[in-house]
This record gives sequence, C-alpha cells and structure tokens, in this order.
Amino acid sequence: MRTIIGIDPGLTGGVCFMEDSIVALHRMPVRPTGRKNCTEVDGAALALLLVDYAGRDDALAVVEKVHAMPKQGVSSTFTFGEGCGVIRGVLETLAIPRRYITPQQWVKVVLEGHPKTDEKRGIHVAESLWPRVQFVLDKCRVPHMGMVDAALIAEYGRRCL
Repeated sequence: MRTIIGIDPGLTGGVCFMEDSIVALHRMPVRPTGRKNCTEVDGAALALLLVDYAGRDDALAVVEKVHAMPKQGVSSTFTFGEGCGVIRGVLETLAIPRRYITPQQWVKVVLEGHPKTDEKRGIHVAESLWPRVQFVLDKCRVPHMGMVDAALIAEYGRRCL
C-alpha cells in the first residue's frame, strides 16, 4: 500500500500521512529560535515524524510549492524560505521521493465544485472527506489550517500522482 505524505510548509503548516485515508495528522514541528516570540521549523522533530518512510519506494511526499508573497516582510520571507529548505533537506536526507505542487494544482482538483467565495471551503471539503478526523486542536474550536491543507495536499497526491 502506498503512503502519501502531504506537507503544507511554514511555521503554521502541517504534515499528513495517508494510505487509503488519513492515518495521522501533525502540526509542523517548530522550536524557539532564542529570539523573543520567534520559532523555526524543527528539522530534527520533522525527521522523527518521517523516518519510518526513509528510502521506501511506496512513500511519496507531496509538498506545496511556495514562493515569497508580495508585501511580505524581508525577515518573514527569509524565515519562510529557511523552513522550506529544512523540509527539503529532511526529505532529501531520508531519501523520501517527493513532488512539489503549486496551490493552484491541488486546489483545482480537490476543491473543484466548491465556490471560491466560500472562505472555509477547504475545511468543508476536509470535514466531508474525513468526518471522523479531528482538525481542531485548541479550546477555540478553530480548525488548524496547516493540517487541513496538508490533508488536502495528500488527497491530491492520492488522486493524481
């Protein structure tokens, strides 16, 4: 059975492991940088999540291909890029095959038929595909969008790759 690993990069991103359906969901592991209120992607913790799939031909990481956003600050752009590099380095080190897909690619396939005006369409689709999966992690009862997106990215990989 093939395992798809959906990865939504970034400090608020997520990681999803999927076979026929979701096996596990995780927030992107982060650690403090030592600067006040600053965190970074924790490559060692990410590697521990992924190590069981090291070198396996039946695993595929599907990673959202991201880039700098207009009007995003220089510091936050650099931090985001560093995090993406950590993810890439961990996947490369563990010899996990990977594909990079744009947000437009997975959204077109997975959210097809859902109106673009619905700001919560990703949540609605995820909850309809996996009604028993808990996307909410905190007392606020707000779904963790990094985990929602990671699950939808993995679903794209399951359907298309």
